[in-house]
Amino acid sequence: MTEKRLVLGIGPSNAAITLVGEAPGEREERLGQPFVGSAGYLLSTVLKTAFIPRSECYITNVVKERPPNNNIKVFIDLAKKNIVETPAYKEYVTYLKEELDAIKSNIIVAFGQTALYALCGYHDRITQRRGSIYESLLLPGRKVIATFHPASALRVYLNQYLIIHDLKKAKTESEFPEIRRTERMLITEPSFTEAAAFLDTLETGQEVAFDIEVINEQVSHISFASSTYYSMCIPFISKGQSYFSLDKEAFIWHKIALILENPHIRKIAQNKIFDSHFLYRRYGIRVHNCDDTMIGQAIIMPDFKKGLDFICSIHTTEPYYKDEGKKWRGMEGGEKVFREYNAKDSAVLLEAFPSIKQSLEMLNNIEVYERQSRIVEPLIFMQERGIRMNVEGIKKKCEENKNKIEELTAELYSICKTELNYASPKQLADYFYNKKGQKPYTKDGRVTTDETAMIRLARKGFKEADIILQLRRLSKMNSNYYNTDKISLDGRLRTAFNPVGTVSGRLSSSESIFGEGNNVQNQPHEVNEFMIPNDGNLMFSIDLSQAENRVVANIAPEPKMIQAFLDGDVHELTAEMIIFLYYGGKVPPDINVRSISPLGNGTHDWRFWGKKANHGLNYGQGYKKFALQNQLQERDAKMIVDGYFQMYPGVKSYQKWVIGELYAKGRRLTNPLGRSRIFFERWGQELFNSAFDFIPQSTVGDIINGRGLNYIYYSSKFKPVILINQKHDSIEFESAAKDFERLAKMLLDIKASLEAPIEWQGREFFIPAELKAGGNLKEADNNNLYGLRKVDLSKSITDIAKQLEIIWNSISV
Repeated sequence: MTEKRLVLGIGPSNAAITLVGEAPGEREERLGQPFVGSAGYLLSTVLKTAFIPRSECYITNVVKERPPNNNIKVFIDLAKKNIVETPAYKEYVTYLKEELDAIKSNIIVAFGQTALYALCGYHDRITQRRGSIYESLLLPGRKVIATFHPASALRVYLNQYLIIHDLKKAKTESEFPEIRRTERMLITEPSFTEAAAFLDTLETGQEVAFDIEVINEQVSHISFASSTYYSMCIPFISKGQSYFSLDKEAFIWHKIALILENPHIRKIAQNKIFDSHFLYRRYGIRVHNCDDTMIGQAIIMPDFKKGLDFICSIHTTEPYYKDEGKKWRGMEGGEKVFREYNAKDSAVLLEAFPSIKQSLEMLNNIEVYERQSRIVEPLIFMQERGIRMNVEGIKKKCEENKNKIEELTAELYSICKTELNYASPKQLADYFYNKKGQKPYTKDGRVTTDETAMIRLARKGFKEADIILQLRRLSKMNSNYYNTDKISLDGRLRTAFNPVGTVSGRLSSSESIFGEGNNVQNQPHEVNEFMIPNDGNLMFSIDLSQAENRVVANIAPEPKMIQAFLDGDVHELTAEMIIFLYYGGKVPPDINVRSISPLGNGTHDWRFWGKKANHGLNYGQGYKKFALQNQLQERDAKMIVDGYFQMYPGVKSYQKWVIGELYAKGRRLTNPLGRSRIFFERWGQELFNSAFDFIPQSTVGDIINGRGLNYIYYSSKFKPVILINQKHDSIEFESAAKDFERLAKMLLDIKASLEAPIEWQGREFFIPAELKAGGNLKEADNNNLYGLRKVDLSKSITDIAKQLEIIWNSISV
């Protein structure tokens, strides 16, 4: 039997900071000291970054021996609902208490879940508790801060930044023994008179934070904080009954509306698009002049979470409390607990926002923040109004797809000689990997039959894999897009926009907060045919032409690409290169960019492949990934990728410049419109690829949002324009089909705003805006006569008006 080798704590007995880990590893066991392995090396690094001398810390572990196979569950299993502590674990915890009783540190850092449980009794995820300061249960009166174990940062690189942040907080806390928190007076049971009087004081104030709680699609509670230490929760329900009489509740809501709609009172909210839209839908309240901690946090730390719990851990001294609300919803706590939770939300907003604003100022991102914050109101307008849908047309298309699914399913059964369920991963794995003897494809270490696997199998010649891909797509179209359950009762498709849905500042969208609709920004092209205007209106789509490519071309700069844009079509130029390479320089006379190409599945023209190259290769994509994403043979993908960079060497120069800029400026990039982003991920190709697309994507997003959405929405001269949707590089809207000359002037004004010069390193360029108009949002063709048709905005106002009138007459027959 192997004798236990104990690894005891080390460090000065008068250390101001004690560090407690889980258990020693192999190297620690061999050398007899804690934290001397790979996690220990990282610990030394993060301590140095936090300006904490390691030699001045006392360092130990909860368990003093190395667990078999480094499996701490031998001693304690925190993953189980009913935690079982082994006798050995209990002995080590007793020893830990005696050990730390002798080390009078002002702060103890609990590295990881095991240490936090031993010191404070919390057994939920460390991701929730990190950054919070607690009183120790093991050592009453002693102060503990929770953070990730350094070993976790070896796997999840971003964790090291949070460990550093928490260690800096620990360094501050090490200067005094007591727990210091912001004192808060949370009023949770106000009388009608008290609530009304408090709201009166807010009407004369300059700043207030607010937060709503929603139960059964109604506001159950709303809180307001006039300072970080005074907040009131105004409940509207109590024990299942109304808290106020009907007339008193109406009076309170009137007071609330006066505050929230007052443009002279600065409001602060978290995820204001949710609260503001809900208040508008249910009560007709339009929130004005409102800051948003979520938007600010997403701009300063885009790689991290942006929920209020995370914001609290970074910008306040408030310990984690978000479970208080969840427990009440699960009936584990009383109403008072939930009301305190609601009131606390508003109070911490006032504490967090100044810190967020300071970080925005340090990054010179205040203007970016204000621009991003201003788009919330037009987004609420669009998501509340929705897009009118041709419901009968959708039902018909759904039936057509069902018939296609039946035909393809029969063909699949015929090829497979069995009734193979294309929706069953288990059956597909058995068919392809057992019966057909193909080497299993894996994802995250598990056998998979996902889309990528099917593409690879189809590329090998398995027609059944291609049929499965078609069946999956048709099924998805019917369930997600040709499903009338997604459409509201008034025949409109709605969504919920996220103003900081991506790290580059571009929007995202999803099902609405009322359970309606879906992602309207990424609808399949064919669905656009069923998006129609109100009676008497024309639909418009104004698009920044080949926007991201133009940004790359001008920033690189890449002369050939710039010239191609000036000549008309960069996709055609790239397609000509691909044709030349494919035929070895001997191109048949009947081949041009509009000819069907044998590449891929042989159904696309050469220009299609030029477009795919232009869209995919500026951002570091290799030929293998390019092949996989586009169902190409790898040799063809390599030909395209190699040819692309030979033709456009400036793109490689741009990529090298980005890497150099990251290195020289502390991982920071700034786009032409002033948006700065720090890239926190591990230094390497994945970070570089993300950085390559930041400038073009964020530039286009900032133009569309600032010079497009905000410009149209906040200007009275565009009152006839009804915003419908934003699709990353385009804006969709509708307007009455009358007074075409006035409409032409407005369209030219929007175009001029979108085409305002972009300055970059002493040069100027612009992205052309192209307009289309029609009776639905799909481009017109022989099967869609009422679709979008191009409007030439280079003509005179009179001529543009005539074009619009002709389009209107063609669709209003």
